[in-house]
Amino acid sequence: MKRIYSITLISIFILSLFMIFACKSPIDTITSKTTTEIEESNLYIKSDIDFYSLAMSSVPGIPLTGRFKSGKIPENVKYHWSTKYGSFLSWEDDGVINDLGSDFYNLGEKIYWTPEISEKSITDGKIEIILELKDITGMKVLARAKIIIKITEDGFFVFN
Repeated sequence: MKRIYSITLISIFILSLFMIFACKSPIDTITSKTTTEIEESNLYIKSDIDFYSLAMSSVPGIPLTGRFKSGKIPENVKYHWSTKYGSFLSWEDDGVINDLGSDFYNLGEKIYWTPEISEKSITDGKIEIILELKDITGMKVLARAKIIIKITEDGFFVFN
């Protein structure tokens, strides 16, 4: 009986050591996989149009999507969009437009940036939009991209 007890204790000890040193947490696995994929590609912001005006009725704003030069889309990441001017919108298939605000997260879906009519404080004629790719926890920045939208004298918003 003493021998069975000793074997059981040794087995539990060895199994505990294996679990402590050989296993990674799911977050470590997700983060290391994602980081490897992102290092092989460069994040950029893509738009379907080159300019926008509030008078355009075909789109609710400038369409924006985070893309990678390698064409690979990493898994287990969040897209963090932010701007100081205007706001982001989602445009659902049923035609519903939702205001997402000026700072939000999504999973990579196309969004739209639109100016706010009341904003008169854009003095330099440039609006910066920042996209940060973060791990699924939202804590670690894995990649960053930004674009500048310029305002022309005749009121067009030009995507660069």
